[in-house]
Amino acid sequence: MQKESIFKKVYDFYTKDLTSNDFDRVFRRDAPLRYQYYVRNMDKHPENKSKFMDVISFSKNLAVAFLRKLAPVIRIIYTIIIILFFAAVVQGIWNYAILAFIVVNLLFIFEVADRLTARDELEVARDVQTSLIPQQPPDDTDFEIAIHYETAKEVGGDFIDFIQKP
Repeated sequence: MQKESIFKKVYDFYTKDLTSNDFDRVFRRDAPLRYQYYVRNMDKHPENKSKFMDVISFSKNLAVAFLRKLAPVIRIIYTIIIILFFAAVVQGIWNYAILAFIVVNLLFIFEVADRLTARDELEVARDVQTSLIPQQPPDDTDFEIAIHYETAKEVGGDFIDFIQKP
């Protein structure tokens, strides 16, 4: 039996669940939605005389909109670490730059874990809700019953309507 190379293992790890539509979805659908998520919470900035100042103003407002979405403690830690990272790079203190990089990644890991936990809880709730729906509508001569059920991606809800026959 031939031993599998480390490169093959790494390649398989990253591509196991990957489909051809995943990159398209990330860049064409998800990226604009995430961009709008922050932009709709940005402060309006006045038009500047130069394009460069417009870019600076937009970047500042986008950064502030991002920071507002973080929990206060995470916001403080993130800001301190970003300042530490840039100061370390400018001064060439690579130990601090690496430390800042590690801490930012830990914050990222915590935020992703929080999001995945919420997604898992939504999946469990969706499964419970789906299991509560009767497989067949009741047979009643006084009512015509039609049912359509479709799970939502993030938020669930039910709509039931009974229409009496003429």
